[in-house]
Amino acid sequence: MAKGEGKKKGKGKLGVVKPVELNETDAHYLKLALKEAKRGRYTTSPNPAVGCVIVRDGEILGQGFHHAAGQPHAEIMALRDAGGDVAGACVYVTLEPCCHYGRTPPCAKALIEAGVKRVVIGSRDPNPKVAGGGIAMLQEAGIEVVLAGGKLNERCLKLNRAFFKSITTNRPFVITKLGMSIDGKIALSDGTSKWITNEDSRSDGQRLRLWADVLITTAATVRVDNPRYNVRIDELPAEVMTGLDTALIRQPPKVVIDTHGTFCQDYDPELIKPYSIFSQGESFIAVGTKQNLAKIHEAVVATEEGAVPKLPVSRVKTGWKVNAERIIASGPNFVVERFTDRVSILVLPQDRDHVSLEALLDFLGSKEMRVAMVEAGAALTSAFLNQGLVDECYCYLAPMFLGATAQSGLKLPEPPTLQAAQRFAQMDCKVIADNVLVVLSQPLRLPAVKRTSRKKTALSPAKTASASAKKSASSAQKAATGAAKKTSASRAKKVTAKKTASKASS
Repeated sequence: MAKGEGKKKGKGKLGVVKPVELNETDAHYLKLALKEAKRGRYTTSPNPAVGCVIVRDGEILGQGFHHAAGQPHAEIMALRDAGGDVAGACVYVTLEPCCHYGRTPPCAKALIEAGVKRVVIGSRDPNPKVAGGGIAMLQEAGIEVVLAGGKLNERCLKLNRAFFKSITTNRPFVITKLGMSIDGKIALSDGTSKWITNEDSRSDGQRLRLWADVLITTAATVRVDNPRYNVRIDELPAEVMTGLDTALIRQPPKVVIDTHGTFCQDYDPELIKPYSIFSQGESFIAVGTKQNLAKIHEAVVATEEGAVPKLPVSRVKTGWKVNAERIIASGPNFVVERFTDRVSILVLPQDRDHVSLEALLDFLGSKEMRVAMVEAGAALTSAFLNQGLVDECYCYLAPMFLGATAQSGLKLPEPPTLQAAQRFAQMDCKVIADNVLVVLSQPLRLPAVKRTSRKKTALSPAKTASASAKKSASSAQKAATGAAKKTSASRAKKVTAKKTASKASS
């Protein structure tokens, strides 16, 4: 038993347990539980992927993993696999057992009733409905609880990083995918792009789609490429297919950003018929409005079910006009309108000439979409990166150069300094035949720039730097003049020297 393991009833605060390095035996069985959990990582959303192994006297009694939302959790699957007596056993589970009634009963209660003696947990569950409650329930029943620390804890956290981010922020985990030449180009100047990356890289891209709960693209991409953006099961990597229950695979919904509503003008369904992306599954056409969506949402909430809400009078002349008779859902910064059987219109606040990406993520979060994948051209990908909304960036690099006039993969503005550049704390590389996959993760959020003026008008970086330099020079000159009056001639020379140096450095 590892040092500092768990707390029993009556010892310490319930629900609180310090992570510890596991001994060799505990580490071995938790790794087996982690292996089980990975079998469900592409099918459990909106739930996390969890694996469980039950052991007594060195013998594995049962093991299992969570397959899909609404189905039994990993602990229940392992108990069923054990098929009977597990009293006094040790349970190894990758995530803190739940303690609330949702689609299924609480797993912590099931473990207590089964009479287990000890539970080793890979990571805490930050879900507000759990958040230590599962640990507390076990401890209160006198069960010893151990929380893994170190590398094993990190591996358990990484497996469910998207769920953890989504459940704590109410926004999805955002990933982007880029297939590029070494010089950062995604197509020739005439649009030719098939194929820059190799077949194995494209297969790995299908894995990302499988992971995603929603795909985000633009009207421009749809018009140019006419993509389906489906998960092509027959193109998935072999290692992903191993143990994957293909019956549980669902095609991710799509969001097509069409700020000016060109695909749904006058609610004409004929406008979308030529495009494959709208032909199957659920889709949303995201349009921009300058109407007050918060007030519209208040009107919807105040309306009896089945009745048409009376919307506030709007004098806005541009942007999408919300149709009260077509509203099927709303939130403080979005409205969903009915368009066709499978396509809805998602009305979002309009930032200048584009829909608000933050409002889009709020909407997706409200639908419990854990992973949002951006598959589009340079403009949208760059917008997500520039606003600090990307959690992981997948760059597939091919060994070729396409030249200065080819289409660039990104259109980011140049930062004023190297220190202000968009950065990620983690970079992982993987060789895929003659391609290289670079995965950027853990984005570094840049600190907010302090205002140098009380005026509301923001200065450009160049003007800000100039104004700051002038202010510094002026302050230095006043200080030097005051000092000169109070000091001797020899000291005045030093002040003059400092003043001269200050001007030179400015």
